[in-house]
Amino acid sequence: MKIPFRYRGLLYLTLLLVVTPLFVWRLALRETAATSRQYHREKSELAALQQMESAPEKSREAAIDLTEQIESGLLLQSLVPLTEKHRVAIENYTPYVSERQGKLTIRTAEVVLSGGYIPLLRVVDAMEATQAGCRLISLSFHTVADRRTRTKELKAVLLIRQITQNN
Repeated sequence: MKIPFRYRGLLYLTLLLVVTPLFVWRLALRETAATSRQYHREKSELAALQQMESAPEKSREAAIDLTEQIESGLLLQSLVPLTEKHRVAIENYTPYVSERQGKLTIRTAEVVLSGGYIPLLRVVDAMEATQAGCRLISLSFHTVADRRTRTKELKAVLLIRQITQNN
């Protein structure tokens, strides 16, 4: 195919200004830029970890909440307004001791909530934001068919864990 002499310069200029930078980016610079982004991300994570390691022991001890919330029912009391606000029902609340070692006790609560998907997510999000001493360790969704009404109901099973000190 012969390109007319008149448009040849325009074609070469387009190749030089548009296509060549695209090929250079694709073949040479893309991986370099990705490696640079990964390096800066890992550098910031390392700085954050070093800052946490250099924190004094008092702040680490403060991470263990001394007020027991699972066994005493404070966790359940704090969940009730959230569930009423988002129209979610608390089906079951089961607290138990997972492990004891020395002065520390790991307590776990299994909470079963039922309702719509979005309201359940909103309750879980609000619970994570408000409960400082408790951590959500597992969340699973499943549907249960009600034989009487022949409808399906969405349930969320939350496992919440807290570390407390023994007296």
